[in-house]
Amino acid sequence: MKRRVYDLAGLIGDNVSIYLDGNKISSGKPGKISTFLKYAHYYVGDSPVIYHRFNDRYEVVVGTNADEDGLRQISFVNNIYTADGGTHLSIFLDKFVRGLIENVLKKNKELSKDAIKPQIVKDRLFIAINATIPNPSFNNQTKDSLNLPMSKFGYGIEIDDAFYKKAMKLDFIQGIIEAAKAK
Repeated sequence: MKRRVYDLAGLIGDNVSIYLDGNKISSGKPGKISTFLKYAHYYVGDSPVIYHRFNDRYEVVVGTNADEDGLRQISFVNNIYTADGGTHLSIFLDKFVRGLIENVLKKNKELSKDAIKPQIVKDRLFIAINATIPNPSFNNQTKDSLNLPMSKFGYGIEIDDAFYKKAMKLDFIQGIIEAAKAK
């Protein structure tokens, strides 16, 4: 229940006061959850992250999974937690990983084109996504995964160069380069 209360604080923002066991956890004050970005820090602590709001219906936080043990994600569709992600996550993730690999290879010309496998990048990522999607469809009644095709979202997701430039400064980039050189 505690996690779900924190979920609400991060998704609703500071327009509503949210309390857990008598303690206010949402407000505009430092240390309180009032935005989706602050909510993501609940999972990654002080680790640096980047935030981007693609439009009024889709926002993403990307950071480092310090354990490097596989993709760590937290995602929502219409404020519903999707434990297994779904198309709203996989479409962003695939685009982001492809573009990030291109950027790493541009800056590290000594690496061969095939030196960085997508899984090397994914293993080091933390991603939080909050999407609002009209008429979503899920894989089952527990809504673990969105299975609606991107074409029915009503909008697209384009990742610009500025986002990649910020991502290239995150902690996990050096780990990707070292893993690629070790092969």
